[in-house]
Amino acid sequence: MNVPNRNALLGGILVALPLLLLGIGVGLFWEWLNPSARDWHDAFAPSTWSNWALVIVGVGATIAAIYTLHAIKRQARLTEADFDQSVKLDNWGVRKPQNSKMRINVDLVNPTAFPVTFSGMIKIGSEEIPLDQAFLSPKSDRTEWFDMEISKDEENAGRVSFPVRATFIHLHRTSQREIREEPGGTLVCERWEKDHKWHARTNLSFRPHMEPEAQESTMNHPIGSQSPTK
Repeated sequence: MNVPNRNALLGGILVALPLLLLGIGVGLFWEWLNPSARDWHDAFAPSTWSNWALVIVGVGATIAAIYTLHAIKRQARLTEADFDQSVKLDNWGVRKPQNSKMRINVDLVNPTAFPVTFSGMIKIGSEEIPLDQAFLSPKSDRTEWFDMEISKDEENAGRVSFPVRATFIHLHRTSQREIREEPGGTLVCERWEKDHKWHARTNLSFRPHMEPEAQESTMNHPIGSQSPTK
């Protein structure tokens, strides 16, 4: 049994036991009452104090169990985060254009301590590379190459940009829920005057793979790096 399921079972037990105790206390109390008299003064007589004690203990235990369950759920989320896997786009590079062709490279990086198998795609401009059950060992990377067509005017201007979009889909290591990462943004390739070499830079946004309620917002993350012409 994985960590989230084990914690969920423990939380259910913690809630069920106090509720059972509360039900027994209430049941004993109503059984003691005389249905015909219903004298509420007798309900608080010393002979009923043991029943009321059960009710109070049950209520207190239920409240404590609810707080404990919330703490367990929070710890489960933190534990699950420890086993998160991820795929990043990094180490962008570009070579000097030749014959209206520009070669671009980018690394798929697994920065985590766990292996990851994923599917999806990377798309730069109109060029797309599909990914089917690709594998990255811990703290490793693999390089993908794109041959992009550019115009002579763009080459002479020393600057060209391309839209970038990617999708990486894999299963979480412990919960087995589907994780979907969708980085996207713009890749800018330009020739620097100081060294007359071509460099690549990006400013990608991505959807972090967190709990579902945390995935509604995206955040900017400069995961690209500049690489000179080789």
